[in-house]
Amino acid sequence: MANFRKLSPQAKKAALIARSAPRDVTAVVELSAGYTPDKDLPLEALQATVQGWSAQSRVATLTLGSNQLEALSDTKGVTYVELGDALSNPGEPPRPGPDPDHDIFD
Repeated sequence: MANFRKLSPQAKKAALIARSAPRDVTAVVELSAGYTPDKDLPLEALQATVQGWSAQSRVATLTLGSNQLEALSDTKGVTYVELGDALSNPGEPPRPGPDPDHDIFD
């Protein structure tokens, strides 16, 4: 059973909608101290790829199917999941964000 307390409202909505219409999303994932996405997240089982990782802030960005958000929230070491943009490398310009006037599910 999903730990919905770990999902932001938008991530929870995406997880519920995914039961009938899954789509690829970018998840911003906060991890507990001592956890890293490459070693501690079941990336293959989640069919997820790491787009960015900040060891200092303990935040990773993953691309995965919205139907995997519930499983991600149940993963040991995951403290919070929200939807958002991938972290950029310091030398890259920031990626454009979503249009704030439109929900991603419109």
